[in-house]
Amino acid sequence: MLERILEKGYSFGGEQSGHIIFANEHTTGDGMLSAIKLLNVITHSGRRFSELADEIPICPQVLVNVIVDEQAKDAALNDKDLKEAACGAEAALGKSGRVLIRKSGTEPLIRIMLEGMDENDLRARAGALAHILITNHNGRLKG
Repeated sequence: MLERILEKGYSFGGEQSGHIIFANEHTTGDGMLSAIKLLNVITHSGRRFSELADEIPICPQVLVNVIVDEQAKDAALNDKDLKEAACGAEAALGKSGRVLIRKSGTEPLIRIMLEGMDENDLRARAGALAHILITNHNGRLKG
């Protein structure tokens, strides 16, 4: 997340998990700082939190985990078909979305995450990417 914040020149960014980074003050998340910043905004705006929250656009996020043998994770990430499909998905989503494919550091998984405006489209694209891992690397969906 920090990389994206710095790349775009944002002063802060967050994830659905609640992890928030204020890049002008720290390069890591700090829950107490987040709470203080939020209370400061509420106090100075004179508005209720619910009113402020209604203004935040929520973009759907789709996460698909594909079980791949630990020894095959690097090969799976470097799969030509997967890379081409991921580039195609990124191009289709444009500036309104993103594609992140990474290996888990703790489990024998490849994580496929897409964000954008149309959840059905994201699910279809994530499914297509997962299908490549399933077909080319003997993967299987987790959960």
